Amino acid sequence: MSDSRPSSISQPLIKTASTAGGLELSSLRPESKAMEWDEHRRVLRLGLALYRMWDIDDAKCTFCADFRIHATWLALPDEGSNLGSGMVAGGDVSRTSPQIPEWNFANAVDDVAVVDTDAPRLLHPQSKGAGALSRLWTCSVRYRGTFFRDHSAEQDEAFRKFPMDSHHLDVVVRVPRVHQQQFAAVEADPTRNSCDAILTRKDAGLVDFCVLDVSAWVFVNEPTASNFKPDFIMSVRVARRAKYYLVCVYLPLVVISLMSLVSFLMDALSDRVNLVLTAVLCVVAFKFTVASRLPILSNATHLDRYIGSLYALFVAMTLGHVVRHILLLRGDIVSAVDIGGSGTGEAWDIVSFDGIAGLAYGALSVVLHTAAVVQLYRYEQFVATASSRVVLRGNEYKRFSPINGK
Repeated sequence: MSDSRPSSISQPLIKTASTAGGLELSSLRPESKAMEWDEHRRVLRLGLALYRMWDIDDAKCTFCADFRIHATWLALPDEGSNLGSGMVAGGDVSRTSPQIPEWNFANAVDDVAVVDTDAPRLLHPQSKGAGALSRLWTCSVRYRGTFFRDHSAEQDEAFRKFPMDSHHLDVVVRVPRVHQQQFAAVEADPTRNSCDAILTRKDAGLVDFCVLDVSAWVFVNEPTASNFKPDFIMSVRVARRAKYYLVCVYLPLVVISLMSLVSFLMDALSDRVNLVLTAVLCVVAFKFTVASRLPILSNATHLDRYIGSLYALFVAMTLGHVVRHILLLRGDIVSAVDIGGSGTGEAWDIVSFDGIAGLAYGALSVVLHTAAVVQLYRYEQFVATASSRVVLRGNEYKRFSPINGK
């Protein structure tokens, strides 16, 4: 169940200079040299406390989340602090003062609801140099986001192991126009990131999934001076609880497959074929019921491959019945016991044929179902064990600076 996430290499830091209206970038050229950060630096530190995740929709690849954003930065005493109105999916937050950091949600699919906000307050009463003060601003948000950026390739890969799949539910906070907001860098704040609520609360919303891993970092997708858009990402990796599919899908399919072996006890070919066809239709019904919960995929899932093996088993079983019927018509085997005694051996031949064929198909069916059920059970045990050891990984907190470079 190992998984990897994209990462970026930290970029050199850029120079800042003090002005009458605050601090501004002194250079955005690639040849800008890294320098030690001093008390005049303009770094936007973002943290996110995740309270609840719910309504994970596999078909639409969306989820809902409640969280609170914490933003910390150095600001002059006269900077504004009021929040305006008007936030839409993918749009920037509208404020009455540009000194409060702007952001949007890169993977939002609906209008974003700002539940409540607090006016920026001094994090520390003492001055941080040149009249700049450290300020903290928080905002509670509820929004619906999507699993994937690329709905073609990523979806197929993510659902390939269904129902033993895992997904990354990413809360992506994008900070646009960083240099225009006079910030030299954006970084994750490990001290204000939190996900304890979704790990401990039973009403956190994760019913069909359990949390495997949580991480947070800042990712720079376009590290250029003119189009610098750092993304603060808190990624919650969740795994599907497979017990539902074990009880409601796999076990019924096992019973249907084993019941189809009764066809070897029937005499007429039509009765045998009708029983096998009924079993196939039952499997198809289960397949379409489960497929309705998933998006349209171009690749087969693990469940599709399992059901495909059942189709192959039923086809082979039907061919066996047809071969038996042909042998009966040719007289190679007989369907009744010759009371005279000479035909007793021939009558035993048909019993042997049906018995051997039934045992062969039964053994193949048992092996197939046992492998599938054992794999699903082991996956469920792994998920239960891994979800009990989840911690917020601190080694993925990275800092990136907005410069045009490598």
